[in-house]
Amino acid sequence: MAAAAALLTTITTCRARADVACPEAVASGSDGVVKELGAAEGTAVELVDEYGDVAVVRLDVGHGDEEAGEVNSREPAHMMLVLIRTEEKWLVRDVYDVADQP
Repeated sequence: MAAAAALLTTITTCRARADVACPEAVASGSDGVVKELGAAEGTAVELVDEYGDVAVVRLDVGHGDEEAGEVNSREPAHMMLVLIRTEEKWLVRDVYDVADQP
């Protein structure tokens, strides 16, 4: 989903300029999204479901550079991103971790 990838780029830009609200990419009242997604630009994005003006996408985020020996055990392997369409544009409403199942 191209909209999700574009939103991640915008959120990365917001984080770089210390804008925690990021109104051009994050829905009003969605606290913590910029912090959670600030380093997610460039991750694989997969549409899970779309309900008209609401969409759910899965982000495949890494655990660091395993070849270089860098592993971040606090970072999840997958995150779910909830998007809403308002005034003809998509915004991030929520983000949450997906627990790995055995």
